[in-house]
Amino acid sequence: MMTSKTKEGRDMRKFLAAGGVRRAAAAMGMLAMVAGWGAATAARADNTPKPGGTLTIPGVNGTPWPNLSWLEPGYHVGNLNISVLIQGSLFLSPEKIGGPVIPDLATGYQYNADNTALTIKLRPNVRFTDGTPLNADAILWLWSPEYDMNPSSKAAIYLTGVKEVKKIDDLTVEVDFKSPNTTFVSALASQPVGLVASPTAFKKLGRNGFDLFPVGAGAYTVQTHVPNQSIVLKKNPDYWDASHVYLDSIREVLTGTDATANYQKLASGQVDLLPGIGVFAYDPEIIQQALSNSKLANSQGVGASFAFVDFTNAAPFNDKRAREALAYCIDREPIAQQTLGGFAEPAYVWGGPVNGMDLYPKDASGKPSIEAAKALNPYSYNQERAKALVKELGGLKFKLTSDISKNITVALQQEWAECGIDAEIYLPPPAQYTSILQNGTYQAYLVNTGGVPDPRLFAKYITPQQPLDQQHEVDDSVVTDAFNRSLGRSGDELQQDWNTIYKQLASDAYVLPVIAAPGYNVYTPCLHNTSYFGNTVTFLHAWKSCK
Repeated sequence: MMTSKTKEGRDMRKFLAAGGVRRAAAAMGMLAMVAGWGAATAARADNTPKPGGTLTIPGVNGTPWPNLSWLEPGYHVGNLNISVLIQGSLFLSPEKIGGPVIPDLATGYQYNADNTALTIKLRPNVRFTDGTPLNADAILWLWSPEYDMNPSSKAAIYLTGVKEVKKIDDLTVEVDFKSPNTTFVSALASQPVGLVASPTAFKKLGRNGFDLFPVGAGAYTVQTHVPNQSIVLKKNPDYWDASHVYLDSIREVLTGTDATANYQKLASGQVDLLPGIGVFAYDPEIIQQALSNSKLANSQGVGASFAFVDFTNAAPFNDKRAREALAYCIDREPIAQQTLGGFAEPAYVWGGPVNGMDLYPKDASGKPSIEAAKALNPYSYNQERAKALVKELGGLKFKLTSDISKNITVALQQEWAECGIDAEIYLPPPAQYTSILQNGTYQAYLVNTGGVPDPRLFAKYITPQQPLDQQHEVDDSVVTDAFNRSLGRSGDELQQDWNTIYKQLASDAYVLPVIAAPGYNVYTPCLHNTSYFGNTVTFLHAWKSCK
């Protein structure tokens, strides 16, 4: 454990009510040339949605993930792409940074005056696909120790600040918080805690059966599921907004992890879309090909996405000098511009990219700025200082675990070698990523994280009340106090709290930010109305103009 505390809350809109609001064609608005990168977008001739057809997509990390229930420890958040379709969500993600959440299975919400209670109105006449009603009783069961409050659930972390969930009437629930908590609605729109599940089906199928064929109230149902091979979803004709769900079916298939091979599968029509093409999984040459291919379309994702080095509280990194040696010996510009072909930017604080995240450091004019971020990091590139620290330590040797592009990992290894630091690279298979992080079986881990633009929703790495595991959480009173204050603030005060967090994390070298980069959806030009927000691709209103 590195050494901080936490609460919850945020100042946002007091009320949202919009029954029947649907997601617009967000991706259509984002389709654009990528300046300086030679990217192109295929022309769209007809924007009138056409019903029918099948969408074929790769599974998470190239594999249709075996766990479909977020109650299971093995559930991968990359599955949110299809979990939202199967289960349905109370709210859906905004279409842009700072935009309102979009009602789905709930119609609106309202906070009390001090943001310690939240009232949620459920959509009337909604049923799970087993015929049972989605009502307040179902939500009370869902947000209980039997499911979402179970420590194994991927939703549990977002319920730690909940004191009580009350039924007001059949379609109204009240959530009482231990302290002001206005980040909860954002979590409902972007994290597993917003998904719903049938209590009746869970009890009937059992935990294992529900994991294979979960029952929700979403736009699709699971037709077939062969773990690690394929998942086929079929349109649910009883979904509340079924008239605006156009695809007959969605197939998630096994493609493997080879980036070049996957790009060829897209180019040849074997899959319709590759989500999240970016430097953390793809070589820059493949990114360039994908974005400049005039026979494909692309859209840039909205949200945070960055890589940093994380540590467990074990030798050698329980000694701050070891962390400082690494910090002094990271030259980010060559990695971003040369190794990654300009498809990334240097990250000097725990966040980014500069235009993909709320609360990023701002310059004097109020504009998010890499230079403003750099000013908060005291470790300017200094080989001589790094070498001196290595000498004090009597040498520095460790294993660097990484779940991102080997290009980035090797670039760091080579830079550190010039400072006398011996980093042995370990690239585990994708199926082991989660268990390694949760169990803390590493010394230093080069990890890509991010998601929604608000960093308070993925702060599990930096606060002890939101730990990913007990081995690498940051426990620092300066970080904790600023984080807690930030949950009830807005405007300049909120920004200042996060500047304090960024500066303290960098000063003690608890985490070492390296680079930040956007991801792109790249897809066949006959696919329309996809969007990519917070590292989750939305297919709810997608349609195809060709078979």
